[in-house]
Amino acid sequence: SSMDNNTFTKSGLNATSSGSKGRVAISNSDYVVGITVAILGNMCISFSYQFQKLAHKRNVEKRPYTSLPLWWLGLSLMVFGEIGNFLAYGWAPATVVSPLGAASVIVNALLAHVLLKERLSKRNMLGVMLAILGAVVISLTAPKSTLNDSEQPMSLEGGGEGSYIY
Repeated sequence: SSMDNNTFTKSGLNATSSGSKGRVAISNSDYVVGITVAILGNMCISFSYQFQKLAHKRNVEKRPYTSLPLWWLGLSLMVFGEIGNFLAYGWAPATVVSPLGAASVIVNALLAHVLLKERLSKRNMLGVMLAILGAVVISLTAPKSTLNDSEQPMSLEGGGEGSYIY
């Protein structure tokens, strides 16, 4: 089995042994994919909030929001963003992915200024800068995560198609 030599393939990328017996490290390329997917997912979520708020703001006729295409676009982006966040945890550990949720706050602040013409104060800009700094510091200093042999991904456990659906 591929686990006997402490290596496995995850998401088509090779992860190699971390040096401790029975432990497998997640590769750097997995981290990059996880970070990228998390940032894109959070950006989709930010756009979704802004599009839904814009749909409500433009709805002067007071039609049901479910009849507004812009509102549905926002809802769709929310779903795609949340799926992206969920998938990001498959490539990078929570200590890296979770702080990137700050990307949503940052993009929200900027989009509200651009799309909704909301005022962006110096205090808001300071908050955005601190959120960026915090996300970068936490993501770069997070410990490399490893998996025990017993924590193998489902695809390596031979769970069959039922485990993929689960």
